[in-house]
Amino acid sequence: MLNRIIVPLDGSQLSHSALPLARSLAEHTGAGITLLSVIDPPRDFYIAPQDASTTRLRPKDIEHLAGEEIRIQEYLDRMKTMFEDIRVSTDIRLGNAAEEIIDAAEATAGSAIVMASHGRTGLGRMFIGSVANRVVQATHVPVFISRASSDSRAEYGKLKINHVAVALDGSRLAEQALDKAYNIFRNNVRYTLIRVVEPVAPGQSYTSETIARYEREAREAAEDYLAEASETLIAQGATVSADVRVTQPASGITRTAGEFGADMIAMTTHGRSGMGRFLMGSVAERVLHDADRPVMIIHGTEDPE
Repeated sequence: MLNRIIVPLDGSQLSHSALPLARSLAEHTGAGITLLSVIDPPRDFYIAPQDASTTRLRPKDIEHLAGEEIRIQEYLDRMKTMFEDIRVSTDIRLGNAAEEIIDAAEATAGSAIVMASHGRTGLGRMFIGSVANRVVQATHVPVFISRASSDSRAEYGKLKINHVAVALDGSRLAEQALDKAYNIFRNNVRYTLIRVVEPVAPGQSYTSETIARYEREAREAAEDYLAEASETLIAQGATVSADVRVTQPASGITRTAGEFGADMIAMTTHGRSGMGRFLMGSVAERVLHDADRPVMIIHGTEDPE
């Protein structure tokens, strides 16, 4: 269940690209939204670079930060007016952007983070691109990444979420993305389960017959696996389709999601596969880079409970 959606904003048009996705998620789930801005501390704010617990503020720092907080609060209050019939709060923090975003999300059970894939510096001087990467790598709450756009009209709209493609690799870790997606969207969306079997690498000394047999057996095993996963969802009332591809993982996931008309891709950041033999971490990074639709990233854990 999703209770709260954290939306980091830095005052840039590109960071506002997360707003349509946040609206749609809030309407789907009834979750409230928190608009979050993080102020970079002064360069010499930390007395010891490695000791964030020991800080100092000079009078001019206090004056500067007070002015920044007022300006950012006015900005966030303006952004609040863009939401109708959705509970919206604001949060201003001082510190490292990625760390503060993660702390804000993990402070409340049932939180998720929605942010743009990149953004230019703005009021909070937070670079969304590098921040998004660090957040995805470090947090265990769902992170929804929306591709940034410089079109100011887009921020007032909503994103359609009727169809979610879930990338699976045969591992329990990867299946956590399916669990989380269903927990959030339930039977309100269609699901397409995607299983990509990586082909034999070029240059390996296998006969064409061996390669063909491997791909046939791998495809059959993947189809059986997806059929079982689909049956579990169907038993809960979900509408499910499945597709197996023998190709490179990241391109196979993004291409299949596009061909099936999925509105979003869901996947874990890592998880070793069985016959597919790919590591979800690097694949997720590539999908985030290439996807032309939002991506929901779950940081898989060995013990999801």
